Amino acid sequence: MHRSIRMILIGSLGVFFYNYFLLLGTARLKAQTAFVINELWPALIILFSCWILKEKMNPGKAAAVIFSFLGILVVTTDGNLAEFSLGDSRGVFYALMAAVCYGMYCTLNKKEIYDKNLSVMISYAAGTITAFILVLIQGKLTIPTGSQAAGMLWNGIICNALPYLTWALALDLGNTAVIANLAYLTPFVSLLLTHFVLGEKITVFSVLGLVLIVTGIIIQMIVNKKMEASEI
Repeated sequence: MHRSIRMILIGSLGVFFYNYFLLLGTARLKAQTAFVINELWPALIILFSCWILKEKMNPGKAAAVIFSFLGILVVTTDGNLAEFSLGDSRGVFYALMAAVCYGMYCTLNKKEIYDKNLSVMISYAAGTITAFILVLIQGKLTIPTGSQAAGMLWNGIICNALPYLTWALALDLGNTAVIANLAYLTPFVSLLLTHFVLGEKITVFSVLGLVLIVTGIIIQMIVNKKMEASEI
């Protein structure tokens, strides 16, 4: 398959389908629930990497996966694990699919050898075209209102373009390991924003779910460092 076509297909997973499912999920769930479920993508990268990239599973990776899934269960069931119920199962499914799409996007991107900046540009271009085609098929093409246009600009520039740019600059200018660890602050920041901006009450299960997920990630980092040190 031609490289540009692979860029389009892989990019569509990380841009169009990821955002499409995430928006569907947040439309049906509380924002904090959808965002916490979305944090499953690092664990999915581990699983996809073992499957697609043939990377080996180790105790640290296994801990990250187990803690992540436990965290998602706590959040989606509101801690009622004895009487398993997902609440809005369709909303949970959409949020999970968003995490699956992004996890697969990251894994396949790691496998490919091409200019990542170019691939991001092609990904967004392909996502724009795909979204436009979907709107035409659904027959919902309308001129956006002022507030809708402002919302789209906010989502496109502030929530997508600017973070990609500043993230790339940060990785170029700073210590990669330290900066990468800062990414794990994202779910906690989003939790605070859903409270102060959207007025959602932060539930103890959302916090507990996030703590479980981040605990798994920290365990993975510690185990990986010890394994690397023992190999030296």
